Amino acid sequence: MKSTCFLFLLVFALSCKKHDAEPELPAETQIGANTFGCRFNGKAWVPEPDKKNFNPGNMLVYEFEPYRGSGYFQITATNYNRGGFVRLFSNTAGKTGIYSIGRTDSLHATIIDVGDKCVYYSDDKNTYCQGSITLTRVDYRAGIMAGTFEFVIRKPGCDTLRITDGRFDLKTN
Repeated sequence: MKSTCFLFLLVFALSCKKHDAEPELPAETQIGANTFGCRFNGKAWVPEPDKKNFNPGNMLVYEFEPYRGSGYFQITATNYNRGGFVRLFSNTAGKTGIYSIGRTDSLHATIIDVGDKCVYYSDDKNTYCQGSITLTRVDYRAGIMAGTFEFVIRKPGCDTLRITDGRFDLKTN
């Protein structure tokens, strides 16, 4: 009886730790691995399907293409279990380089934090946002866009979010 109880407790403890474990960020790659991740105020955050309602959803949606001599991209990553999504958008960033994120720039970030019931738009006049995206690979022919990002965003009545260690590696074809 003791060994059965011990075995049950051991299995229960191991299964609890698996569910509570913080996700790992994907490696920074440039091969079209279709990955995205970052840290929200120090905690790892990756796209994840809705496990409670068994709804896989579109956790990572993106598009990029040459646009008027520059470039256009939009990346939307959703984590249904950690409550929110991240969207990065630009219609002027189309080649490798460092691009600023902010209210007056054409590179924008949107964050929805369901836990705090806050929606942050970097281009909103009441929102402070400062940071950057570094595009490390933009290859329209191969359909690959990869990069890193980090920024701070805050608005009245909401927590300040520090988005760090951001990375993405996407392939369209």
